[in-house]
Amino acid sequence: MMTGPIALTDAQLAAIADLSQLIPPWRRGEYLEALALRLRGVEIGDGNLHTIAAATMREVLARARLPRWTCGGGEEG
Repeated sequence: MMTGPIALTDAQLAAIADLSQLIPPWRRGEYLEALALRLRGVEIGDGNLHTIAAATMREVLARARLPRWTCGGGEEG
């Protein structure tokens, strides 16, 4: 279900950009998607934005990552 855009101030966008620099580039999309889901329907102030963004970052980095590809046939025999 799609909802409207999330309204953030320039300072809030800059804070998210700063935090996202701590995440490996190949995980940033995953982080931003998870953060957007968490922010939907939340009244966003600077304090709770930082709290939610930091918690989302920890969650994404702690999550096991599926390999992007596999090599070989995968079966030995």
